[in-house]
Amino acid sequence: MRSLWGDLLLALRRLAATPGFTAATIVSIGLGVGVNATVFAAANTLLIQPMRVPRSGELVRVYSGNHSPFSLYRYNDLRKRATSFRQLLAETQLRGSLATGTGDPERVRVALMSSNTFTALELVPAAGRLFAGDDSAPSAAPEVVLEHDFWKSRFGGDTATVGSTVRLNDRAFQVIGVAPPGFRSSQQGWRSEMFVAIRDSRALLGIAPDSLSGSFYITGRLAANVGIAAARAELAVIARQLTEAEGLTQRGYAFTVQPARGIPQEIRLPATVASGFLLGVSLLVLVIAATNVGNLILARNAARRRELGVRLALGASAWRVMRLLLVESGLLALFAVLAALLLTQWTTALIPTLFTNIDEVWFDLAPDWRVTVFTIGVSVTAMLLFGLIPARTASRLDVAEGIKQGGAIGGGIDGAKVRRRFLLVQVALCALLLATGSLFVRSLARASSVDIGFQPGGVVMAHVDLEGRGMTDPQRRAFFQRVLEDVSQLAGVQSATLSRMPELTGSNAEMSLQREGTPADSIGRERTYFNIVGPAYHATLGIPVVRGRDFAPTDAAGTLPVAIVNETFAARLFPGVDPMGKRFSFNGNDGPWHTIVGISRNVKYHSLGEGPKAFATIPFTQMATPQMYVEARLAPGATARDVGAAMVGIVRGLDPAIAPPQPQLMTDMQRVVLLPAQLGAALLGGIGVLAFLLAAIGVGGVAAYTVTQRTREIGVRIALGAQPQALLRSVLGDTWRILGLGAVAGLLLAVGVARLIQGQLYGVSFLDPLTFIGVPVLLALMGVAAVYLPARRAISVAPTEALRGE
Repeated sequence: MRSLWGDLLLALRRLAATPGFTAATIVSIGLGVGVNATVFAAANTLLIQPMRVPRSGELVRVYSGNHSPFSLYRYNDLRKRATSFRQLLAETQLRGSLATGTGDPERVRVALMSSNTFTALELVPAAGRLFAGDDSAPSAAPEVVLEHDFWKSRFGGDTATVGSTVRLNDRAFQVIGVAPPGFRSSQQGWRSEMFVAIRDSRALLGIAPDSLSGSFYITGRLAANVGIAAARAELAVIARQLTEAEGLTQRGYAFTVQPARGIPQEIRLPATVASGFLLGVSLLVLVIAATNVGNLILARNAARRRELGVRLALGASAWRVMRLLLVESGLLALFAVLAALLLTQWTTALIPTLFTNIDEVWFDLAPDWRVTVFTIGVSVTAMLLFGLIPARTASRLDVAEGIKQGGAIGGGIDGAKVRRRFLLVQVALCALLLATGSLFVRSLARASSVDIGFQPGGVVMAHVDLEGRGMTDPQRRAFFQRVLEDVSQLAGVQSATLSRMPELTGSNAEMSLQREGTPADSIGRERTYFNIVGPAYHATLGIPVVRGRDFAPTDAAGTLPVAIVNETFAARLFPGVDPMGKRFSFNGNDGPWHTIVGISRNVKYHSLGEGPKAFATIPFTQMATPQMYVEARLAPGATARDVGAAMVGIVRGLDPAIAPPQPQLMTDMQRVVLLPAQLGAALLGGIGVLAFLLAAIGVGGVAAYTVTQRTREIGVRIALGAQPQALLRSVLGDTWRILGLGAVAGLLLAVGVARLIQGQLYGVSFLDPLTFIGVPVLLALMGVAAVYLPARRAISVAPTEALRGE
């Protein structure tokens, strides 16, 4: 133990005596591990982390067979039937209109949840009280609980807010309490600002709880001594009972139970793929950083050959020398852990602030114990692994050669080989990451040139939400019709329409359908994406109708149900026949049957990289919906600001209790579809630059060390008549050979990766010439910059000075 303590003190003195080496090592490993820890923190939040509530290990999520949400009826039925759960709770997300007596109403995110939610999750209020009881009867006065951050920002954290009255959807609600800090929903990733119990749904939505259909997500707390396997078995029995009771023959009931960890099951697959890809990329950065450090340690150990040779000559064992060097690596790993944890704390706090415009989603990326253990483990593993090779090389030193040569010539053949291999790996991985990052950056730059099939420029949109206003379907249709008529008459509007879901905003509505003349049980075999729109929809957005007609005001409720389908819909569902006049239904034989009156061109509906999709549009007058976007194409000379303000005035004039719409240009709203490309370009581009800098440091360090070690050789050659320019080319040639081999290996790997990510590239070939020519050129320039100055200094030294150094 005493000798180990001595090694520790000696290692500290050694590291303090070489601040440049120490700082370079800590920064390299800290950056490499920090990037990995940040990606792991995101993956941990999305896929692994349980809810931050007491006894979270007892919580599970209950899904239907296809991971779709439940109706409230089915939730209540499961509560009665299932005995494996101490509590089952349900929640759905809504938008509401909040008025507090000052200013205009504002749109807020409301969680409509079962009254037992807070009790089941064993949460304690930050102020006031939380819901209690059940949903069998409404509250004496409608109640609302505030989310903690919303209470702080909107109400100043004033405890007097508890007990006050606010108007939610133009109805009075009493604020009974504030949720504990950090709780935003029973579903991780959701972000609510207000919580309302299902029992008060009539006050919130004008609908009694028994009439709610909704899309409810169910979470359960397992009963004592009941495992997840037992819960699954019980729900399988219940599913069979329901299937038999309802006489289902095609698709029966099915339920699944999963631990309540990370995001909901239906969106885990893309998150898992993305997390795995980014972890793989960040691991490559760590390898570059670690090989960089390995080379630095090799060079440092080579300079200590005389010292190590003396230790061996005085009787120290090879293991004793190796342990001394490993202690130094361990200390460096400790400091690197601290640097990586600081970097991770900063990046995980920064990342959520970059996506504040996506306000429905919220993730707490703050590192927990898993991230800390991961960071420590990766740092120690990297340092010991890449410190072990140099330590073994140094401990096998020939004593006589070490004492005689010292640090003057190269550090031995083995050390030189290892350095070259480390450098080759660095360059290959750098080329791979640079090429991948370049493809994403180039793709983002070319995204604006992708033909999307319609003209979003100059279109102003305003979202109007009638949810919770207690309107009937005819009243909603009349309201939207009036808004559309008034907006169409504005002086700055060329044409206007309505749309349930604007194209290229990430919306993804798909429904099963049945063609007329096919068996009733065929529904579900054919599916189409769809939208609910207003008259002149295609004309306003510049979508060509190649056959038939656009929707007209005469396509009203009670008239012939109609539809316009795109070319892909027509070709897939009616191959070889004329689709005009053909009918289909979203509801089987129960109808209504929509007659095809037009065929439109294919456009991009959900993403820039998508292939042809079957798509149908239905008039809003024939398929009621509580939410619509008013879309107005600006007339020449009109401004989006003026038209947007006029649109808000029209909506508020018809119903002052509605939260004012927030008009925006369609092109601004469509930026969400560029989010994957922006993330890819930012992350992979940034990682590519980081890899390049780390590789440049590694190449520069090895080149400078190699040139320094060859100074005597260069002096001898010049003394014997060699030309300095020839020696310069020789030194540059050694580095370029390594760079060339590494670049070729890295680019071959990049071709394989590019094929995998081709679907995420817009307007750029996976064999993009600019990328696959530019990366080798960049690496060549890096090699010249790294080697030229130290080589130039070496050949400019007088031979007598070079020889005197020995």
